[in-house]
Amino acid sequence: MSQNSTSFFLPLFPLNAVVFPKEKFNLHIFEPRYKELISHIQAEDRRFGLVPVMNGQPSEWATILHLDSIETTYPDGSMDIKTTGSHCVRILEFFKQAPNASWPAGVVTENHELHAFHSQAEADPEVWENFRTSLIKLAHILN
Repeated sequence: MSQNSTSFFLPLFPLNAVVFPKEKFNLHIFEPRYKELISHIQAEDRRFGLVPVMNGQPSEWATILHLDSIETTYPDGSMDIKTTGSHCVRILEFFKQAPNASWPAGVVTENHELHAFHSQAEADPEVWENFRTSLIKLAHILN
């Protein structure tokens, strides 16, 4: 691992979706393990990783999502939440179940050079939009 990296434990939410930094993303949470995950992050730092699932396998990359709000909680405990993508992290180790929990988690690493690039790109809206458009094209090419 590079000296420009930091690793940490993160709750993970595998899903057949890709969320980009700064993107708003709404989710309907209904599975018991993910209701538990949301309860856990509410008491902690309100963030989790959204892991794209490709061909039935979790990606080695995730986007950190920040829980902005729980919009609706239904009688069965399911909920509608609003999140915002923060930045990408690489998954070093994936656990189908976190210790003493039912939800997935992993050890992830932040690359500070990549994070600095995101910050610079965000400072110039045109650069950021070109970057975002290129990522979307790449996602379509990779299917």
